[in-house]
Amino acid sequence: MSNTRPKAAKPPQWNSGSKLFHWLIAGLIFSAITVAILAGHWGDLGGTRKQQYWLFMLHKSLGLTVLLLAIGRLLWRLTHQRPAPLASHRHIERTAAEGAHFALYILLFLLPLSGWWLNSVAGIPLKYFLLFKVPALVAASLALEDLAKWVHNALAVALLIILSAHIAGALKHHLLDKDTTLQRMLPDSVLGKFTGAVMALLVIGMAGVFTFAELTETTTSNAPSQPIATNSVDAAATNWTTHDSSQLTFDVNVSGDKVEGLFKRFNAAVNFAPDSLGSSSIYATIFTESIFTDNSTRDEMLPEADWFSVQKHPIAEFKTGNIRDTGDGKYLADATLRIRDVTRNIEFPFHWQQSGDSATLTATVTLNRLDYQLGADEFGDAETIALMVPVKVLLKLTR
Repeated sequence: MSNTRPKAAKPPQWNSGSKLFHWLIAGLIFSAITVAILAGHWGDLGGTRKQQYWLFMLHKSLGLTVLLLAIGRLLWRLTHQRPAPLASHRHIERTAAEGAHFALYILLFLLPLSGWWLNSVAGIPLKYFLLFKVPALVAASLALEDLAKWVHNALAVALLIILSAHIAGALKHHLLDKDTTLQRMLPDSVLGKFTGAVMALLVIGMAGVFTFAELTETTTSNAPSQPIATNSVDAAATNWTTHDSSQLTFDVNVSGDKVEGLFKRFNAAVNFAPDSLGSSSIYATIFTESIFTDNSTRDEMLPEADWFSVQKHPIAEFKTGNIRDTGDGKYLADATLRIRDVTRNIEFPFHWQQSGDSATLTATVTLNRLDYQLGADEFGDAETIALMVPVKVLLKLTR
């Protein structure tokens, strides 16, 4: 008679697909959380705004990947049988586990969707791992941005609480109850056991590509511009009063999307008469701290030293010199524009429409932001933010 004892039956396991979804999503969640925390403190660590931008882009791409995998995991769960509970599981433990799993499924959908919503209302362009543009869920709305941030953060805290309880429960079964609850979710192949390590390496590699890619800097000359000829003002030209409905706007391409902005405060002194160009002039001061793009992150960045350096240079200055008639109500002025401590000669083409004591001046001038050292240190190339910025002027005038 043989003394060989029969092997103990292997406890019921989760199937390979369920294990794959479980560990992929777990790795991506913890990677997304880590990247988000790192991005939020990147400035304190001495990192640049551009690197921080790419870290947040990586966080969002990881979050969207979690959403896609959550859809796949739910479909897999609905079409594949789960293993029976262990006999050692008490009723209260089974009920708690079911509730935690249900909450996790809900949060795996709501958290990425809330991040997508937040990015949309903030009006930030989003590219999935730099591969393709992700459309906005809703139109940009500064009024909803704070609410969207609160919702996303609250859901993130809820996920961390549920995950902590989930991990604590698994460790309790493994260390105290000494049952196979944890073991039956572990990878059961050599390749599977290395899945987590491979994922970690991939995430680290993506972070490196996003954050520490070569940041090409474009240098520009700071040589002062030559003074242009100016005209004296005499009584022949008319002094016009600027209406509050006047606008100074701009748009710029950011990661493939058009971002619009404006300056809320500026003063314009228009002394102009079509039949007295020799004594006509336009002078404007722009309060750079009033720049507004309907996005709190950008609006906090633009006044900083690498952009408009509002603390040192609170006012930009524009003034015309000679003005020439080019026909059909169109004129071309030689002008200077000073932003920060850089002054450049520019051509200022504008259109003048007058009806009695009312007039409208419209103009579009395209500026190279690096000519004025705007974003030259951290965004000194066109990879993220375009160099050429169209600026539009609309002056509503009366006399």
